[in-house]
Amino acid sequence: MKDVFTVKNKTELLDTLIKADDVVLDVGFWGQGIKIDSDHWPHRLLLSRAKDVYGIDIDFDVSQMQSFDESKYKKQAAEDFSFDIKFNVIFAGDLIEHLVNPGLFLENAKKHLAPEVD
Repeated sequence: MKDVFTVKNKTELLDTLIKADDVVLDVGFWGQGIKIDSDHWPHRLLLSRAKDVYGIDIDFDVSQMQSFDESKYKKQAAEDFSFDIKFNVIFAGDLIEHLVNPGLFLENAKKHLAPEVD
């Protein structure tokens, strides 16, 4: 079992958990009440820490994403997303309360996780 730790905010959480060689999926990346040009946008924090970052959301404004690789972003529901790669981390900040079926999301997320390597 991994060590238990306490964090005060998402920045501390991401600093603690995300490694430079991680491939991360950010589920529900668009919303979270923070504009995409903010340094405090969780997705931007992921982009600054991980090797590679992908995102899904049920709705986002492609016209505001000129600096992003559009092939890494999909308009899909969390319960039914699909990628051809496996992720080291699946981040779902501020998501669970919006899901109709959180269990389906968790099952789908598990299918997309890479095996843990020690």
